[in-house]
Amino acid sequence: PDYRFIQVIDHKQHIIDISQAATDAGICIELMIEVESGQQRCGVEIGDDLISLIETINCSDGVSYVGLQAYSGHLQHIKGYQERNTQARTVVEDLFNYIN
Repeated sequence: PDYRFIQVIDHKQHIIDISQAATDAGICIELMIEVESGQQRCGVEIGDDLISLIETINCSDGVSYVGLQAYSGHLQHIKGYQERNTQARTVVEDLFNYIN
């Protein structure tokens, strides 16, 4: 069947391991980078480390870069769409400023 598999990563070793496995299997796995967005649980900080991960993906066989993810689960209990949306935008504002 047709499918699309995207793996979320936040460390260079993830790229190395997935690249090797994908190359061995003769496939390409799409990678999305998790960006730290206030939960302090996972994700790469905005800055040089983020750029380095993108560059590493782009130079590795068996993987391709497809984008960024910034999950702000710590905001899920904020009542009301408008307030939750405002807070969610605030926590990724630095990311948008960095990439623009």
